[in-house]
Amino acid sequence: MKYTIWLLLTGIVFCFARCEKEEPIDGNSTNIPGLPPATQTGANKLGFLLNGVPWVPEGNNGTPNLNIRLDTGVNNRRFLIHAYRLLPQNYTEFQISFPANILELFPVITNPFLFGFVSFKDQVNCRRSTNDVSNYSSTNISISKNDKSNRIVSGIFECTLFNPACPDTIKITQGRFDMRY
Repeated sequence: MKYTIWLLLTGIVFCFARCEKEEPIDGNSTNIPGLPPATQTGANKLGFLLNGVPWVPEGNNGTPNLNIRLDTGVNNRRFLIHAYRLLPQNYTEFQISFPANILELFPVITNPFLFGFVSFKDQVNCRRSTNDVSNYSSTNISISKNDKSNRIVSGIFECTLFNPACPDTIKITQGRFDMRY
């Protein structure tokens, strides 16, 4: 009888020892399936949840599907991150822009009209942008790293965009970028 109980307990221990706990997917987690982690190493990655579905740059139309530009001219040092996703019969485009010189004063940008913009264009060429008051609902851009010596800018963002001429509202959550410029 003791031998049977010992075997049963040993079997139960081995069963539970093989179980692996999944990482929780919550607002603070950087490990979200389908998205790059929210790093600060200059990994040249961008991703977000588009209405709950992972969106990352993908495909190729002859130009890089993800790039960053630091405009040092008339726009007073603005970062512009441009990405697109080209899938069969589906093209979407995303842009986020913010001033480089304002980051020292305001690492969290909550007013896109003063500081930056977010834009999304879907496969039916319907553009929603925080630049247009009629298309804007809410946005939040938080810069977590602005390393001028190593030329790295990283951050997280979220926004809700709508355009009365477009069929639906765009909700972007868990957005993250980590770029070298």
